[in-house]
Amino acid sequence: MPDDMQFLWPESPNGPDASIDTPHLNSIRADGTTFTQSYTNGPKCAPARFGLLTSRYCSKATFAQAARGTTSLRTSISVPTCKINGVEDEAKTVPQLFKAAGYRTIMSGKYHLLNGGRWDDYEGTRDLIMKAGWTDDGGVYMSNMDNSQGLSFSHNLEWNVNRSLAAIDAARDADQAFFLYFAATVPHGPAIDAALALDPLETPAGRLSEMPEDGMPARSDVIARATNRRGRYQDKTAGTLWYDDAVGAILRHVDQLGATGNTIVVSLMDHGVAAKDELYEGGVRIMHSMKYPGVVPAGELSNAVVTSLDIGPTLLEACGLSSTYSMDGASYFGLFVGGGFAPAPAIVSEIETDRAVVAGGFKFISSFSGNTKDGYPASGQPEQLYDLAADPGEQVNLVDEEAHASVLLQLKAFLACHDQDTLPNALAGSIGCNIRSMHALQA
Repeated sequence: MPDDMQFLWPESPNGPDASIDTPHLNSIRADGTTFTQSYTNGPKCAPARFGLLTSRYCSKATFAQAARGTTSLRTSISVPTCKINGVEDEAKTVPQLFKAAGYRTIMSGKYHLLNGGRWDDYEGTRDLIMKAGWTDDGGVYMSNMDNSQGLSFSHNLEWNVNRSLAAIDAARDADQAFFLYFAATVPHGPAIDAALALDPLETPAGRLSEMPEDGMPARSDVIARATNRRGRYQDKTAGTLWYDDAVGAILRHVDQLGATGNTIVVSLMDHGVAAKDELYEGGVRIMHSMKYPGVVPAGELSNAVVTSLDIGPTLLEACGLSSTYSMDGASYFGLFVGGGFAPAPAIVSEIETDRAVVAGGFKFISSFSGNTKDGYPASGQPEQLYDLAADPGEQVNLVDEEAHASVLLQLKAFLACHDQDTLPNALAGSIGCNIRSMHALQA
């Protein structure tokens, strides 16, 4: 398998693992196009989800900027700061745009972008989430679950699927299109086996009066499939299999409605398979596939450099819509319909106070945090430069090499522009720098 494929597969960092059967995730790849150079805007759940649902860097969010103040060059990008919070940010979301166009917008699974909410107040918490442009509750979890709180429920994908299918049916009955964001809480912890053993009637919204109709295999079947030939159960495998079952139930339902040919399906991850919370390729290169029968070629690989920020603009263009606010991503739909793709000359990933900028096959990492990661000789150094083609494992820091001085200066200029563009609003207006207006890197 080529080096540029090693980060694509959720089953294994080194390629498809035949011991894990995920037919429905595989079908999206087989029936669509997979991007071999797709990057996340932030290699952790909340930063990545903020970028996906807004097409904006989290560092531009009102909440994140308030946390930083007006003097620091960068805010710390992580779960506590990446929130869709307040009227300004709630208005700048992809679901808000689809809602305005008459779509049913369905939020199902983990949200993790809410400042506030309580597990013991499902309706109040759901109503806060709905302010960001959602019309339908597909069964929401405000964040990762905290078992220390003594909750009676855990992961419940049957409930999520049931609520999602009901919302899709409501859209069909009202002759409306739908936008579904299905963000299952698995395979993230707490323990999957413990959740599978719980009563499926227990949900964040309270106890159900009857079993949800979901079209999924029995929970015991998940346990059996997650047990290898040596009789050893693997919890994360169970989470992946359970998630695949849920995706399959939704895809089958859409097919039964006769809507497969008119439905775009995007599958992607928050962060890389090999790592999270780091800016090396194993953390920021993500699985990203799109399926759209008759439009997106089936079974193909694209080496276009795209990011999770590009998904919102792409879906909008595919549906004949446009944004009412400035987005940091660009539509790649033209790749499939002959219109081409004009990405930014450089892309940025953010985590904590560290930033990585990728352009022309090179990566520059600027670290304010000083955090170190095992396996990378230059980890923790404030400035790092890598030639990703010659050194995909990021083992040789070229930052002091004279031969790469010109490339380094250009990448630093890109990142300086990004940092300026994400200053608090009070300062950003006098700067006026945007990476999209800069020239592409000349190596």
